[in-house]
Amino acid sequence: MCTNYRKQLAGGDAVYREYDVQLPDGTTGSIQFTLADMQDSTGIVMYARRQGALACGVITLVDIPGGTPKPLVWTKTARGLETIPTEEVLEFSAQLKTALSYCLLAFYNDVQHIVADLAAIQAVHAINDNGG
Repeated sequence: MCTNYRKQLAGGDAVYREYDVQLPDGTTGSIQFTLADMQDSTGIVMYARRQGALACGVITLVDIPGGTPKPLVWTKTARGLETIPTEEVLEFSAQLKTALSYCLLAFYNDVQHIVADLAAIQAVHAINDNGG
């Protein structure tokens, strides 16, 4: 479902990944993720820090009908993974939500070795999911 293209960005974003997707109905496009440098002073990072985020970044849906033309901000807090604006994600088709979930998981797996904090987030999430 996701084909990964790796790129490193300079300034403002610690990591960038792009995943080509093909939905079951034949729709194709790409989903792009950035992982921001939490030490940066961009508006997104400052917002995320105020929310108590451990990590944050941007999700962009490219050439995917039923998506959104605006980037989505994602934050990982103790409450879990949140996207902003949430209401737009709720309106996505079930196929697009599934593709987004798969690609987000792939993104986490791709970057966990780059950012130790993200690996720790995954470990805490797994413990919480297992009732620990």
